[in-house]
Amino acid sequence: MVTQETFELFTAGDESRVVETVPGWTHDITNVGSDEMVVMLWVNEIFDREKPDTIAMKVDDIDATLTELREKGIRLVGDPGPGNPVKGQVFIHPSVTGGVLTQLVQR
Repeated sequence: MVTQETFELFTAGDESRVVETVPGWTHDITNVGSDEMVVMLWVNEIFDREKPDTIAMKVDDIDATLTELREKGIRLVGDPGPGNPVKGQVFIHPSVTGGVLTQLVQR
């Protein structure tokens, strides 16, 4: 089920944090400070470059792209909805792309 539910977690450099995410949920890790941030991700399988599960697709105008995808009935993850600014990450659902989660990235 796709929802607009979000969670925000903040931490400081003197406080290490373990954050567990639910499989299938998108995530946006942003460094809002001035110091270097170190992120370690654990996975349950070795990455296979021949069969990526996530790719990024650069688009010239993310709002126009989202409008076009919505009009075509393409299933999206993280879509803020028509008329709302993109604040996080938006993906084309893997059910549309043969199992590959496709992130839309503004050029």
